[in-house]
Amino acid sequence: MGAMHRLQAIRQYRDSSVDAAMAAATPQQLVIMLLEGALDRIARARCAALGNERAARLAHIGAAISVLEYLKLCLDPAGGALSARLALLYDFCLRHLVQANTARDVVGALEEVAAVLRPIKQAWDELPAR
Repeated sequence: MGAMHRLQAIRQYRDSSVDAAMAAATPQQLVIMLLEGALDRIARARCAALGNERAARLAHIGAAISVLEYLKLCLDPAGGALSARLALLYDFCLRHLVQANTARDVVGALEEVAAVLRPIKQAWDELPAR
């Protein structure tokens, strides 16, 4: 099997594993997975920024933006004050991620967003499973 086919097989396996995990997850677990994904993309964008890898930085920031937009979309409007506060925090993070692409201190902007998301994820982690 050629190197290209091995990479494709690995990607398909990884994608199917993620799909299977998502299909079996509760809504709470899905939110946790999405927050982990956003934090992972932000960390990857930070590494790319430190390595002066512009294309990778942009791709990871774009992926983090997509995850946060999805999380914001999934907020229940009937969720009251909690949903409204989460929407504001997600908006803050989205603005900072967009601005990170043009900021002088890209790493600082990314760290700011991660600092906002970590406690949110931790709160979801600590919720009792339903």
